[in-house]
Amino acid sequence: MHSYQKIKPALLTIFLVFILFAIIIAILSMNPVFLRRIGIPLRFGFTLVFPALLIVFSAVLCLPKHWGKWIAIAIVSITFSLPLVGVWASGMTDSYILSGMLPLVDAGAYYANAMQFPQTGVFSDFASRRTLFNGLLVGLASLSDYNLVQIQSVLIVMAALAYALMAIKLLDFLHPISVAIALVVIFLYYRRFSGAISSEILGFTLGMLGFFFLWSSIRGKKLSGCLVGLFLTGLALLARAGAFIVLPMIFLWGIIYLRSKETSIFIFVLVSIVPLLAAYLINKWIFIAFGLAEGVAFSNYSYSLYGLAKGGAYWTQIFEDHPELVDLPNKEQTKIAYELAIKLIIVEPTQFLAGIFHEWKMFFSETYYGIWSFISPQPLQAAYKSLPMLLAHIGLYGLSLAGIFRYIRKPKCAYCAFSVFTFVGFLLSVPLAPPSHAFGLRVFAASIWVLGLLPAIGLDNLIPDKWRKTAPAESGFHYQVRGAALGLASVIVILICIGPLIASRPDDSRLPPVFDANLCSEEEVSILLPYHPQSIVTIEREDTFFLDGRSRYHQGRFMRNLHDMAAIEYVDDFGLFASPFVILPAIQYESGEQILLVGQRNELPDESGVFIVCGEKRGSMNIYEIAGRGQP
Repeated sequence: MHSYQKIKPALLTIFLVFILFAIIIAILSMNPVFLRRIGIPLRFGFTLVFPALLIVFSAVLCLPKHWGKWIAIAIVSITFSLPLVGVWASGMTDSYILSGMLPLVDAGAYYANAMQFPQTGVFSDFASRRTLFNGLLVGLASLSDYNLVQIQSVLIVMAALAYALMAIKLLDFLHPISVAIALVVIFLYYRRFSGAISSEILGFTLGMLGFFFLWSSIRGKKLSGCLVGLFLTGLALLARAGAFIVLPMIFLWGIIYLRSKETSIFIFVLVSIVPLLAAYLINKWIFIAFGLAEGVAFSNYSYSLYGLAKGGAYWTQIFEDHPELVDLPNKEQTKIAYELAIKLIIVEPTQFLAGIFHEWKMFFSETYYGIWSFISPQPLQAAYKSLPMLLAHIGLYGLSLAGIFRYIRKPKCAYCAFSVFTFVGFLLSVPLAPPSHAFGLRVFAASIWVLGLLPAIGLDNLIPDKWRKTAPAESGFHYQVRGAALGLASVIVILICIGPLIASRPDDSRLPPVFDANLCSEEEVSILLPYHPQSIVTIEREDTFFLDGRSRYHQGRFMRNLHDMAAIEYVDDFGLFASPFVILPAIQYESGEQILLVGQRNELPDESGVFIVCGEKRGSMNIYEIAGRGQP
């Protein structure tokens, strides 16, 4: 096919995909009531959700011809997005999100950085650890005018489209039922990040797109697809550090199955390193241009390494052993933490080995740190002990073993080898990205497709040959799908790079008024408030009649949901306020600390903008009440 014949359908497809993107965003923005009945079980259910998704995905992926595949892309991506509706409908609260919207803890620190970035022009110390995600987030926050509903929607729809395109690409070699297994496993992993403002989302999305191109390189041994896949996978692992050893295993697989006989191993490896170097340079450039000089990328890994060196202790162990580190600057703290960890490994290597085996033990345990822990809707509960959960675990273990046996039986099968090689890399990465430091395999977001692919290969091995169809030759449709994936990836990478540039040049409406030091009394603090009417949560009296949903909840539901937080002090602190009241994210002006601001709706403007208000601290946590004075 001539180049212009490939480009034309690809451009058309990019247009269609972004039309689909806009449609899903519009559906989420309207938030129709009937979607609650689907969104809530998709986010919180399991026993019926698992088989229902398996049936739906299998059916839509079996639709014939190209129009059927486009319908499949639409249905799969919409289904993937609907758990966000469930989060909004339930008003879910956990350690990272309040009432289905307001970001807390790490997510709160990222969003606080996005709110103050137009004024500071640099990432905060904490945000400098995740430069790629914060580059994207500050751009989205600026473009949406700090509209949290739009930010949540855009993040999940980007992931949904990458997920749906990946599903279509898997059909190149796998039966639709096998692909459906991979989709269900990956869906159950991602759904708990629905609505979150976290680096796992970007790592997941780029990881899906990277896998798309790596998989596409198998047909015809296309080195170009492999290079694009390596670039996106490298970016994914820089966005959310995780299973780094997957990368050298992809190199090894490529040497055996993609490399032509005329190409030396040295040249192949040298060429393959180029896209990873490009990914590293993008991350480094954003860090140098916008990161805090005192910040350190991935500084928190030093704490995990110390815990590993202590025989598998939790990442906070270093602060228990060396409390003097707590008050040190992050850069110095990280340097000392690495020195202590390395010294401990040299002096007591048996403890380090014990830590490695401890993490593998946890990875294969039936706990919320185990390999399939994420399929439970609530990993911190004992849901995995139920019979349906037990059967699901057994089934996934069995299918994964079948996938490994398929490669043993057919070692020349390139896609079977790809699955096994990447799984080995995933497994070898476990001690370096300890699963016991984050429940539900959170640290493996960028390469979670590995755990979806292996059981899919296993199931495919069990499907009779008479049910199969010969994979069609590459056609215009294949170029369309590849063009759509490339277009989506390009937009995301461009947004990551220019997001800080967009946010650092705000118009007048996004700049705060000149700070007046005499505005607030001695008992009050000055608060920076980048405000949007759709970024607030309203808490109403129990006798007010309405259906709880996005941004508006009865006080009883709100207080019950607070008990799901690790910091239970929030229950007492929010108990100080009588409904109705509103909650919104803000920043303490002088310290730059992210806070939750509580007030009355009539104290807030109707239009979005950046304001300075006065507030008084309430309770023991980061909650402040509007004091009634401010600068518009």
